[in-house]
Amino acid sequence: MTIDISALLSNLRRELAAGNISPATEAHIRNEFRAARVRLDEAAGAAVFDREATQLEREATALRALRALHFGPNSKV
Repeated sequence: MTIDISALLSNLRRELAAGNISPATEAHIRNEFRAARVRLDEAAGAAVFDREATQLEREATALRALRALHFGPNSKV
């Protein structure tokens, strides 16, 4: 299957506008796909998203741990 990079980038912009992803995440994924435009296959494209999701999950875990450490374990808004 060929990846429609134009559609993918458009969907990234839509998710950014909706507030579902951060500007940094959108820019990072966009740059990964633009850099790899000629050599990217489906598996490599999926790997870009997997790496980004794994990184964001690590960041979320670290932020939650810091929140609990500094504001208490039940400090949810």
